[in-house]
Amino acid sequence: MLRYNILLMDADDTLFDFHKAEAVSLAATLTALGIEPSDLAIRLYSKINAALWREFEQGKVTKPFLQQARFGRLFEQLGVDADTGAAKRLYGENLAECAFLLPGAEALCRRLVEMGCRLYLATNGISIVQHRRLEKSPLKAYMSDIFVSEDIGTQKPNIKYYQYIFDKISLIDKSQALMVGDSLTSDMAGGLRAGLDTCWYNPGHLAVEGLQPLYEIAALEDLFAIVEGREGNDDSKTI
Repeated sequence: MLRYNILLMDADDTLFDFHKAEAVSLAATLTALGIEPSDLAIRLYSKINAALWREFEQGKVTKPFLQQARFGRLFEQLGVDADTGAAKRLYGENLAECAFLLPGAEALCRRLVEMGCRLYLATNGISIVQHRRLEKSPLKAYMSDIFVSEDIGTQKPNIKYYQYIFDKISLIDKSQALMVGDSLTSDMAGGLRAGLDTCWYNPGHLAVEGLQPLYEIAALEDLFAIVEGREGNDDSKTI
């Protein structure tokens, strides 16, 4: 008997290779705007984007503001005059075509479904982009549904995001479900607030800050032992 048969799976940097998608999409966008897609530009954008997404998780900015401001701030720091509206549009179109997966992600989802699990993609990304990327991905065959914050009207880690999912999938017994993701501030904090067990995907062996997920894994395949309830008896439950 499985310890968990319902898994809420984060998308970017848990199953999808977002860093690769971001770099490829940004390079194509900058090139189309006549801007050199240098390593510096890509690094700056990634830093700006990550900071804005943290503010979005905290409810400090809206998603439309985030989508526009990240390019405005990038162009300002690069000292170039470019159309932020065009950049927003082009980047979204490019990113929607980038369905790169992390190594082992497809095998993970296939095996979990074979074991009898129901998988749901739970993401804060841009709705049209995330739906398109899933459609282009082999993961589509294994996901029972996708829940995007933009469609729901609230985002991880807000408990309302999770309550929406619980209602949609008719989840009564939360002990059957596990939240899996790479973000402490979004996936883990949100799962804990919603009363779910949480599994932190931490391939970089980062230090825990402020909260303690129930499980921690460094490789996707380590999730099998947790789902089957054979993760070991140590207090940390780190695999």
